[in-house]
Amino acid sequence: MKEGKWNSIILDGTVPVEDIKRMIGESYDLIKEKKA
Repeated sequence: MKEGKWNSIILDGTVPVEDIKRMIGESYDLIKEKKA
């Protein structure tokens, strides 16, 4: 985690669960591509 790029999400119900899942998936895909 040297890049210093972080997303912060306040889990108070204002962000839809599907958006949170999408953001997690996209972040995972970015890391997975670098390690492949």
